[in-house]
Amino acid sequence: MGATFVFATADITQPKEYWQNYLGEMDDGQMQSFIDYSDEMFDWEDALDPFSAQDVAERVSEAIEVAYDDFRRDVGYWQEGDTLYALSGGLSWGDEPTDAMRDLMIFNYLQVWAKGA
Repeated sequence: MGATFVFATADITQPKEYWQNYLGEMDDGQMQSFIDYSDEMFDWEDALDPFSAQDVAERVSEAIEVAYDDFRRDVGYWQEGDTLYALSGGLSWGDEPTDAMRDLMIFNYLQVWAKGA
């Protein structure tokens, strides 16, 4: 068995402030809905100690920052039409190939959840 190529993307067409404001304006019910939606993927209680909705919000905020950080070696950018994406990935033997990959996955989950909220 060999390695598998994996990657994550996040749409960064909107400015970073748009997503930071969106996150900051979520009420307790919305934050709990996002936690429920994304918990199977990220297992928040094990990933964050102590665990609270505020801790999840801070972790998502950090993920947003990573997506817009032009000085990271593990994040690239790709534009298709009018949409700009941050992407990160590489070869994996079951682990995440870059530090930024989980951040982009978290940010992407927020974006997908927001479309259905």
